[in-house]
Amino acid sequence: MLILQPPLIDSLPTAGSPLKTLSNLPKSAIPLAIADIASRSNSLVLVLVEKSQDAQQLVNALHFYLGQEHHLDAEGEADGSVDLPIVHLPDWETLPYDSFSPHEDITSERLKALSQLSDLHRGLLILPIQTLAHRLPPREHLDGQRFVLTTGDTFDLHTERRRLEASGYHAVDTVHEHGEFAVRGAILDVFPMGSQQPLRIEL
Repeated sequence: MLILQPPLIDSLPTAGSPLKTLSNLPKSAIPLAIADIASRSNSLVLVLVEKSQDAQQLVNALHFYLGQEHHLDAEGEADGSVDLPIVHLPDWETLPYDSFSPHEDITSERLKALSQLSDLHRGLLILPIQTLAHRLPPREHLDGQRFVLTTGDTFDLHTERRRLEASGYHAVDTVHEHGEFAVRGAILDVFPMGSQQPLRIEL
């Protein structure tokens, strides 16, 4: 993990303490400064950016500075070996009163981020500033819609199919997109929201 020496600020602000400001930083130094501050913080650090493109660029830079490009699993996600999670909550990228729904990939990424936030006490949360204006579903609703499966679990195909449909998943012949599932005999293919690739469950 790369930390600035000496640190940019001698101590992090606390509740009720004066605001601390970093100014005149070169653009290329901003991700490094954020990584340094987050590494020394014991709580979740919120980072607001102007545009969605800025958020993704910052996420990529932070993965580099925090060494997480070497700790990704087969789906391109943090494998749990890093102690400073980076969560990106993307914007819907739709205008008010648009007649079409957000892209499935955006919905997937948002659900993944919200699911991670349920148990996150330390790390980085990065989002475009316009995302702050969006209302979120209650935490209890999100927790109630999560599916957690492990090897050896009892699995009833008909029951789980009804659960998927009740959660908005669509039954298809072949799975291609997030939110789809297919049943063929004792095989269930499903493309979970928040996953980089579909999964197969063989009974």
